[in-house]
This record gives sequence, C-alpha cells and structure tokens, in this order.
Amino acid sequence: MATQIVLFANSVSVMLPAYRSVLVEKYGRGAVYVRRHGIFSARPEYPDLTLRGNPEHRILAFGKWGTYKRLEPILEAFDTVVQHVPAARLVIAGTDHPKTPGYLQSVQEKLSARRDISFAGYIAEDDIPQLFQSSTVAVLPYTSSAGSSGIAHLACTYGVPIIASDIPDFRRLAEEEGLAIDLFPAGEVSELARHLVHLLKHRDRQGEMALQNVSAALRMSMPEIIRQYLRTFELRQELEDMRSLSLMRKLPRWLPMRDMLVSRRARKMLLRSEALAAAASAAAANGTERAEVIFLATAAPAEADQANTGTD
Repeated sequence: MATQIVLFANSVSVMLPAYRSVLVEKYGRGAVYVRRHGIFSARPEYPDLTLRGNPEHRILAFGKWGTYKRLEPILEAFDTVVQHVPAARLVIAGTDHPKTPGYLQSVQEKLSARRDISFAGYIAEDDIPQLFQSSTVAVLPYTSSAGSSGIAHLACTYGVPIIASDIPDFRRLAEEEGLAIDLFPAGEVSELARHLVHLLKHRDRQGEMALQNVSAALRMSMPEIIRQYLRTFELRQELEDMRSLSLMRKLPRWLPMRDMLVSRRARKMLLRSEALAAAASAAAANGTERAEVIFLATAAPAEADQANTGTD
C-alpha cells in the first residue's frame, strides 16, 4: 500500500536501475527515475598516496555495526593479513546499529590487548577526510545491503580502493557507476584475506583503484546530482506545458477567447524556455558547468544504462 501511494508522486527517485526495474515491472506505473547516490561534496579530493603505507597500511571498516554489517569476518581475515603484511593496521570506525546496542563494546573488550586494531568510534564530519585519506583500503564485508552504499561513495570521494562482498548492490555499483571495487565471495573469510594481502602488496594496483574511484566521484559530485534533479523537473514541466497547450488547441474555434488562451500559453512556454537558457548561460559564465576533468581513463557506465531513467 505504501509503495502504491508513493507512485502517485510526480517523480520518484531510486538510486540503481535495478530498483527502477522492480517498480516498473511489479506496479507498471509511476514516474520512476534513476538518480545516483552521489558523493557528499562539491568535488572529490585527489588521493594523497604518500599517506598510505607510510609506514602503516590502514584497513578501514566504517559503518553502523551489528546487523548485516558484522565485524567477525574482517577480524578473522585480519589475523591472516598481518602474517603476510606486518605493517597492516585495522581501523574500526562508526557506531552500533540502533537494533544492536552494545555490539561494538563487546567486540572491543575482547580485543583490548591488540595494538594493531583500533576503534575510532563516532567520526565527526570534519574528521572524515583525514580518516579516509590515510586509509589504504576500505572494507565492506556485508552479508546483504539496504541500498546504494554511502560508505562506498565516501571512499570514492577520497580515492580509496574498496574491497567488498560480492552481493548484487556492490556489483551494480561497480558496473553501473564505474567504482573500483574488488569483490570477494560473501562470507568467504579466506578469500577476503587473500584480496587484502594482494592489494596491500601491490602499490600500483592501489594507485589504479584510487584514481578510478576519484574519477567516478567526479561524475557524481553533488552539483552534478542536483543538476540531474533540476533537469528532470524542468523536462516534466515542459511536458506538462506542451500537454496543456495541445488541449487548448483542441478547443472549438468558435469558443470565445480560445485564440487568446492558446497565445498566452505559448508565450509563457517561450518565456520559461528563455529563462532556463539564460540560467544555463550564467552557470557556464560562472564556471559552474559540469566538471570534465578525469584522473584516469576508465570505462564510464554504459550509455544505455544512463539513458534508461524514465518510464518509457
């Protein structure tokens, strides 16, 4: 029932094409559009690779822990990682999930003697850049997902390589948004350890993944996401105007004031189009047009996937 009510909206946004497909196929109606999650800033930060592996390789696990985000897989894998990469350090950041209070504290108490594992707790917004810039890799060992990952997009913002469970949502992020995500079979601790060791031992691969992620972040900066939303709303308004004008033209010619109404509607449409064009020109003059800089030539999401965002 709730979904049926939502689909009465003029515009419904989902973050992955697969979610749109589910709504369209199951309910067969509604103006459902794919609008990317995006990063949380106006532009990404170029990765400072000198902070990584100098001298420690920090493995970052960040999130709200205790439900489908559990620490046991990464903790077990980390014991294997330090045998091959002694300079590895595990940084656990974030808080308990509301449904599992006390989870992090119980884990921390068991590991109180470990000096190669640290618990950063809640991270203030101003401290996020330093946390990610100093991390060699972000690990997302989830058993499932509740949507497009905010942590993955944060990692992209700072050009951090990602190792994640091979679940549908992470695979879609890699395929549809061009994120550099090294996927391992979900729940396979030995495979997680193998992927981590391989990445930590190959600095060139770290650089490739870092640059690919920051390049992907440039394509989905917050100004770019806002422009996508506004453009969709403008197109919908133009369609409504055209539909209204078409209905007026179908009115009988003998109807009083018919020609005046048609002329007024057409003039309003023209004025609105001119205003939008002027706004776009002003944005270009102020240098706020879409950024075209990329740090690494990587395959962008397929054009077909990008175009399939309406209800056609």
